[in-house]
Amino acid sequence: MSTQPEAEDSRSLYRSFNGGSAIDLVRDTFKVILRAWPTFLALFAILLAIWFVQYWLDRGALMVTSTPVQLLLWILGLAAWLFSFLTTMAAVKAADVVSEGGSISLLGCCRGLNRRLWPYLLAQAIVFVVAFSGAILFVVPGLVFTIGLSLAATATIAERHGASDALARSWYLTAGAKMALFIMYLILTLVALVIIWTPAMIVAGWPGWSWVALPPLNGIVILGAGASRGEPIWFVITLAWGGAFWTLLLVVFKLIVFKALRADRGAGLRPLPRWPALLATALGLLQLAFSIPSFLETWHFTANAVLTTGTLTSPITQATDWGATVDYATVVEYVTSTGEAHRIQSMFTMEGVSDQPVGTPIPVLYDAAHPEEARIAYHLFIWGGFYVKCVIGLILSASGLAQWFFLHRRSVPGHAGMAA
Repeated sequence: MSTQPEAEDSRSLYRSFNGGSAIDLVRDTFKVILRAWPTFLALFAILLAIWFVQYWLDRGALMVTSTPVQLLLWILGLAAWLFSFLTTMAAVKAADVVSEGGSISLLGCCRGLNRRLWPYLLAQAIVFVVAFSGAILFVVPGLVFTIGLSLAATATIAERHGASDALARSWYLTAGAKMALFIMYLILTLVALVIIWTPAMIVAGWPGWSWVALPPLNGIVILGAGASRGEPIWFVITLAWGGAFWTLLLVVFKLIVFKALRADRGAGLRPLPRWPALLATALGLLQLAFSIPSFLETWHFTANAVLTTGTLTSPITQATDWGATVDYATVVEYVTSTGEAHRIQSMFTMEGVSDQPVGTPIPVLYDAAHPEEARIAYHLFIWGGFYVKCVIGLILSASGLAQWFFLHRRSVPGHAGMAA
């Protein structure tokens, strides 16, 4: 991209998209953060606290056995999740004001955000389901939609658009610039890897830093530093402050990119093409139809199964390139009422079950007519397969319907800036 003068207002901390390089936009991002560093430091502290609260609430909800307590913890976790979105919205508003040469306090950037929460959340949700469905169908369409709609949430704050217009606005601004944006996001990620994640992992794993595999978290295998001490909390610490800073960096960068593209392209909305909506809806409904036999089979199994108690055995593990081992299947042995010994191998892992010591009693349901057909008697292990199929079908269907109802709008001129 050729070098052009910056925005007309000398106080502004952004330039036109065609008037600067990716490095220039990254530099402008850091300028905005540094110019209002007390405000962004406060937002960082809030995000950091939310990350820790969410981690301990989720962990507690998985470990406790009381249903009312679990429900309370999940509700508190949802509240923390909403506060994290409000914090990122405040960061967008702060960056919006500061990038124009103004100043804003923490209280100022938080004022009035409740009126923008619904459009912001809806835009984020639609972007997620559209991008996820695109990634399920093909990797490249998933990336195209993700990049094309990546500025939608920013538009709900910077220009006070509703969710549908914000999505169309993002698609309009990114038209013809998706490859350039992909490279810019990649550069920002590399910068964050150097200045955030690598130092964080070194500090978390010091002394004796190494890449190792951590115990699975909600069935997901994670690689991090410091687990050689047997303390996965070190990864949480790394993830919390690194993730909080990365979140702020990304939302400010998107605001800078949004204004840079707007400086070149002006006002306008552009609806998405219709064929992805048709394809996603059709595939989603087809997936939901295929999940019906899974539901009927599971329902029939639970109606006729016999309850017994098995014992947890050594899990099936897999060696990693770093020399560590990772659990990827839960194994339980059980004996039927007729004395037959059998073994269950479940691909699901769950904290509080899969991580218990070998020999721990585990409830098991088995089919008396076919005792080799059995499942661990916890809800996730019984219905997990059906849920996975349903979630994929629902996300694909929701993606298609979201495009039909929210994304197909005619192009209209004009935009309104957000008042400080």
